[in-house]
Amino acid sequence: MRSIFALRLLPALAALHFSFACAQGAGPAPGEYIGTHGSGKLNIAAPAGGGQKFTLQSYGANGHSCDLDGVIHGRQARVDTEKGMAACVIDFTAKGADLDVVSKTDDACRFFCGARAAFDGAYLQPPPGCKTVEMKKTRAAFKQAYDKKDYAQARATLAPLLGTCKTILDDFDESRIRNDLAVALYHQGDLAECRKVLEPLRELAAMNDKKIDEGYPPSDADTYKPIARAARTNLRLCQGSAK
Repeated sequence: MRSIFALRLLPALAALHFSFACAQGAGPAPGEYIGTHGSGKLNIAAPAGGGQKFTLQSYGANGHSCDLDGVIHGRQARVDTEKGMAACVIDFTAKGADLDVVSKTDDACRFFCGARAAFDGAYLQPPPGCKTVEMKKTRAAFKQAYDKKDYAQARATLAPLLGTCKTILDDFDESRIRNDLAVALYHQGDLAECRKVLEPLRELAAMNDKKIDEGYPPSDADTYKPIARAARTNLRLCQGSAK
């Protein structure tokens, strides 16, 4: 015969089990997330073995980055650093379809980051067509159409990225897309739209290499220089002059 104490304990144990199960099931939705304006990439696997594997990369100035991976239990992960050091504790909090990623032990989490990089922030579920693999396919399809001189198809393929994917594009990728789209528009003869697409690059295009070196960290400057050169050429073309 069960004791009165045991009978009273059963509901409490059942509630505890239910609470634990809910916590385990409260993990983030699996899939790819992109940091705001391309600041990072977070991939979360489906639940397995009581947790969800994740990989996280984020990008800072001058080529610095954060790179870490681990297992999320519920909505939190603990990632070991070095023996004898505190673990990096990270919270993953759902904000609608997106995630807010916060390091709870800043000093320990710095272990995984370069001096000019951090990984805290909002990570967004990419809109349709904006996942990393999808954008690579779109860029490849654009090049294929452009090489065939099918400029209307090239334009129709690439242009949507600037609208649909804008919140997850970093400045480098957005600038490259603008330059590529501008050339297709030039060949179509739509010079007004070409100038409009290039307008955000006008200030960069007005800078020579020396000014770019002075205005940006070395690695960023090296990336911006070819973008600026292409933008200068494209702006000339879209003013109606190839010289």
